[in-house]
Amino acid sequence: MNKLCAGLTLTIVAVISVVLLGPFSTKKYEEGSTTKSSFYFEGCSNDISRCHVFISGFRQAVKHTAYSVAHAISVADVAKMPRDTWERFVDTVQQASLGCVPDQTTNGAMVAIWMDYLRKHPDKHDELAPITLSAAVMEAYPCS
Repeated sequence: MNKLCAGLTLTIVAVISVVLLGPFSTKKYEEGSTTKSSFYFEGCSNDISRCHVFISGFRQAVKHTAYSVAHAISVADVAKMPRDTWERFVDTVQQASLGCVPDQTTNGAMVAIWMDYLRKHPDKHDELAPITLSAAVMEAYPCS
């Protein structure tokens, strides 16, 4: 099952990117500046709520995507996926996108982790924000 989850990671991040960044796809933002990590890196120093909202949406999108995928697999599987297998699958999908973030980790802590990551990796500023957020969090909270 881990191979399946690893293969879904890129798909999940892509879906999350579309969900979170879709509202910014108007002509005004056609250059894609709001999809880049630099938009958040530069903007969060002036307006921290921008990052809090983005991270909150990202966390919810990962959770809901994981549950949706698990449900789709369970429905498609004739034998039906047992509940404990379903929960492990959801956890694995979430870990593939967010590492092993403790439940009590606040969005503020995740903002600090993300901004620190971007400070250390200025070459990543042109990458999609969900990609660098995911990389930062997985680096800070690796799964053992």
